[in-house]
Amino acid sequence: MGAVGRVFMRIQVLAAVASLGLVLSGCGGNSSSAAPAASEARWSEAQVDRLAGLQRNADLTYRLAAHPTCVADSLLRSGQEVQTYKKAGDIVATSPDKTVGVKISGQSPACQRLFATAMARVH
Repeated sequence: MGAVGRVFMRIQVLAAVASLGLVLSGCGGNSSSAAPAASEARWSEAQVDRLAGLQRNADLTYRLAAHPTCVADSLLRSGQEVQTYKKAGDIVATSPDKTVGVKISGQSPACQRLFATAMARVH
């Protein structure tokens, strides 16, 4: 590759880096100026457990305290997590604002309804 080719490649690399810098600078923002979107809200495990009546099992799954045979695979503590699991085709019971949920794939329809009722209490 000649000197002209190397210069051309450097220009391409610099242009790509500059473009990336512009894109990334647009991603920032002043978080104090606006409340976080509902999809970014985070819940603590203790809050969800208390409000929904969940208990954590030794294998890191969650059961309904009132119905111990109903087991959730995962606790989803943000709207982003909820959406990721739903888009993957998992069955998810969520809070009314969809900022927290549980993955309940493989559960009976009765357990799915019980989890939906439990998660409706989280708000």
